[in-house]
Amino acid sequence: MLPGFPHCIGLHVRFFPPGHLQAGHNTCPTGPVIQRQVDKIATKDKCLFVFSNDIARAKSMVSAPCVHYVNPGETHIRPGFTEIHPIGGLHEVARDFVALTKCNELVVTCGTFSALAAMMHSGITTYWWPFDPGLRAWKDSALTKSWVQYE
Repeated sequence: MLPGFPHCIGLHVRFFPPGHLQAGHNTCPTGPVIQRQVDKIATKDKCLFVFSNDIARAKSMVSAPCVHYVNPGETHIRPGFTEIHPIGGLHEVARDFVALTKCNELVVTCGTFSALAAMMHSGITTYWWPFDPGLRAWKDSALTKSWVQYE
């Protein structure tokens, strides 16, 4: 639970560069798929906290009756890449990771950051995207037995 919010839902939306996805390293759910999952669980009494490496893009894709888009700090695009990375300091990344593990419910999309946050999640329910090889690789771990698959 995050301070001041009796019931919070954490959502980690990871955006990879197209080449990474085309190589099959990760398979991320589309915006409409994420929104459908959020619509099933978010209410005005269950506030959604959105964390992402590209918060502006996540904000354009996902909404809820009660929602907070968490600023990842200063970001940049590395030369030769199309992926946004935080550069303002690792404390924002650590803050986001800890907050995700403390929310009552957690929705993860794809990638290692999501997988590790989901494995350390101390809340009630973790919803995971079953088509991402990065998440699926961890599914047989003792730490993931309670994960709930979303469509």
